[in-house]
Amino acid sequence: MFAYLQMGIIETAGVFFSYFMAFRVNGFSPSDVVWQADKWDDNAPITASLNGKLYSVSERKHILKEVQTAVFLSIVIVQLGGLLACKTRLLSLFQQGMHNWFMNTAIVFEFCFACFIIYTPGVQDVVGMTDLRGILWLPAVPFAIFIVFYDEIRKYFIRKDPKGLVARFSYY
Repeated sequence: MFAYLQMGIIETAGVFFSYFMAFRVNGFSPSDVVWQADKWDDNAPITASLNGKLYSVSERKHILKEVQTAVFLSIVIVQLGGLLACKTRLLSLFQQGMHNWFMNTAIVFEFCFACFIIYTPGVQDVVGMTDLRGILWLPAVPFAIFIVFYDEIRKYFIRKDPKGLVARFSYY
């Protein structure tokens, strides 16, 4: 219940939000994307955006690479929120602190590795990504923060009532 129906749903929402924001930054609304795969196919000569601009196949491929990159980064970000939430089972993260230097090093390495994949020419081509605009680093951040605070509240209620409803449905 905790991993799939609570944390998993929040993480998924963060990834989908990043997905749609990456399209929005490129001038496409959700209605331009959902159930519109034929417009993004390589055989479709042009695609109309909200502002009436027409996009070539190469422009569409670049947009899709940017969306894929934003989704990859958002997964990294929301998973970081999940990592921090699962750091302790009952104790608050703020009481526990960040004293595990192996985990801290892994977090730094994870972000450095993500940047390496996103911004290194050649590697980008292999994994189907492209340079990411700074604004597209942000959409998943509120979801990661929400995960941490949601889990802090969950742990608080479990500490107050270890046999209560919250504990039964979310203690792992």
